[in-house]
Amino acid sequence: MAKKIPLLAILIVITFLTSFAEKPITVFNEKTGAMSLDELTHNVIINSQNEKTATNNFNLALAKQDWSTYAHQALVLASLNYRFNQSPVAIDFFRNAVMGFSKSNSKEGQALAYCGIALVFQHNNDLDSAIENYKKSINLNHAANNFVGETKVRVMLSKVLEEKDDHTSALQNFKEALDILPRSADSSLQAYFYNSYAEEMIHSGKGSDAIPYLDKALLFSAQDKNQKAIILRNIGIVNFNKGDYTNASTCFEKSLDANFRLPALRLLRDTYLKQYASGKISGDSKKENLFSEKYKTLKDSVETVLNSRMLSPDSFLLELKEKVYVNKLLTRTKSMSNETNRNSLEFNQRLTEAELERLKAEEALDQFHEERLSEQSASQEQEERLKELEQEKATQQLALSKTELAREKQQRLIVILFSGVLLVTTILVFLYNRYRLKKKSHHEIDNAYGELKYAHRKLKETQDQLIRSEKMASLGQMTAGIAHEIQNPLNFVLNFAEGSTELLKELRETKDEDDRQEITESLEMNLKKISEHSKRADAIVKNMLQHSRLNKSERSPTDLNKLAEEYFQLAYHGLRAKDLSFQCNLERELDPNFPTLNLIQQDISRVLLNLFNNAFYAVNQKSLKNNPGFVPTVKLATQVYGNFAFLTISDNGDGVPKELKEKIFEPFFTTKPTGQGTGLGLSLSFEIIKAHGARMEMESEEGIGTTFKLIFTVG
Repeated sequence: MAKKIPLLAILIVITFLTSFAEKPITVFNEKTGAMSLDELTHNVIINSQNEKTATNNFNLALAKQDWSTYAHQALVLASLNYRFNQSPVAIDFFRNAVMGFSKSNSKEGQALAYCGIALVFQHNNDLDSAIENYKKSINLNHAANNFVGETKVRVMLSKVLEEKDDHTSALQNFKEALDILPRSADSSLQAYFYNSYAEEMIHSGKGSDAIPYLDKALLFSAQDKNQKAIILRNIGIVNFNKGDYTNASTCFEKSLDANFRLPALRLLRDTYLKQYASGKISGDSKKENLFSEKYKTLKDSVETVLNSRMLSPDSFLLELKEKVYVNKLLTRTKSMSNETNRNSLEFNQRLTEAELERLKAEEALDQFHEERLSEQSASQEQEERLKELEQEKATQQLALSKTELAREKQQRLIVILFSGVLLVTTILVFLYNRYRLKKKSHHEIDNAYGELKYAHRKLKETQDQLIRSEKMASLGQMTAGIAHEIQNPLNFVLNFAEGSTELLKELRETKDEDDRQEITESLEMNLKKISEHSKRADAIVKNMLQHSRLNKSERSPTDLNKLAEEYFQLAYHGLRAKDLSFQCNLERELDPNFPTLNLIQQDISRVLLNLFNNAFYAVNQKSLKNNPGFVPTVKLATQVYGNFAFLTISDNGDGVPKELKEKIFEPFFTTKPTGQGTGLGLSLSFEIIKAHGARMEMESEEGIGTTFKLIFTVG
């Protein structure tokens, strides 16, 4: 019966096939750059999270007709679909890979894709289609002089032929592979090849001819303990089939030393049983006793291993598969002597007797278990009868307790009714007294309410007055900054106009043609500068008009980078208009990918102007304290992270003391001296940001500086 190959085996075979290629195919990976196809198989194909990326790359490569990338991404998608048992889709992608490798003139790539198709067919038990595609892969590898790859595919083809019991074709295919196997091939590959060839010989009934190839395989497997264990096991099986149980047991013991595997342990146990039977037949009591003890010990060991091991489903299937495969190898050759056949019959007779004795012992043990179960059943019946009696007694006690409970319930109801009447009377008295007190103090409460209402109105008037003062102060600072901004282009216009007047005077006086040409060029340059700076002043005025016309209640798409930069300059020049000695280092770190936000520009402008003024005030106050080496610095930064957009304003001023941090956003609280601040700037800014569905946060360390962070939600 055909054996289905799990996906892990397919991936291992693909990795194994490509890892020994003389000229590895390279592909481009967007994360790691160029890499070999074996790395692609190991690192990408197994990881299903790369399916979306592979699909995008596949479609992009098809659009660009980048056939090499197209073919490699098709391999990735084929393996991923096969992993999820989508065999037809996997075959389609493998065929796409064949087409891509064909267009990029890669015979090795086509061979690999055909090998993948064959593996899928083999997994689905379509052995004829698998053989057809393996042969295509072999021909392409041969045409590309990839003899190592051809050898590996021939081994896989032989395994399929073996499943079809076509041992003649399998051996012929092995012989053709042997002719092309490079001597420089990896030792592990050579060991695997010679061992597979020998196993096919054993299946074909040519076990004696397999020994030389097993010896070569053993020579090449020195560094691989698992491979060495399998080869020693196969040598032991050949000796076992020939009746040479001494050498067979030696090989099985060495196999277990190399790598402990349960099938080899069972083989060694059966070999000890054969040697025990041989000693018993020949009358060699020493040999009989020796191998009888060894057999019993090993038999108990096998049972212990079976009872103690917790195998995963995959491990169990692999072990079961190996057991079936070993049983197929344990086929006696037809070249046995009559004496060997006679001994075999006697051995089998001894084995039958041993099995009968074991069955008798098991029957006795089963009978003992049945007697114990009967005793336990009788004991259980007695316990159930006692439980029934106890249940009847409990039922009678329950009936009595119900009568007593009803009597107690009536008494408790009378007590509850009396307590309820008393409680209601007490509540009525309490409510009457409360009503009298409430009526008596009603007039006092009305008077207090009137006074509170008057105080509230006065407080609101004071608050509105302070807000107007804050607005006027902000307007004054903004006006000073705007005046400073407009003054610069106007100064340039005046200077260039005066210069142009002098040039016109020189133009009238001179008669030299070269001088007149030079003066004319200077006049043209001055006129261009006058036009340029006039446009700059015009832009400033237009921006002012635009801000003044915005409806306060309407939001509009706003470039916060541009708006913050504008008010950064405006606040700085506003402070310098008051104090020409003030100097500050302005740093900017604006994210070019910062999104456009729907904001009320006038309100956000007030927030930005307030925060910038506070920052410049803080660094200016620190610079007045004569700090050697101190450079006043204010930094504006924007950043996008996930669904949030951040605007940060930092300064290296004195910071806010720890005990004042919690009060910083409270109305009328200020750290500025009396007369220099109302304490409403940060409070109003906090409310404006909150109304936009955003957050304002402050981080400050005394003596180091302060950072205000505005956090907006994107989308």
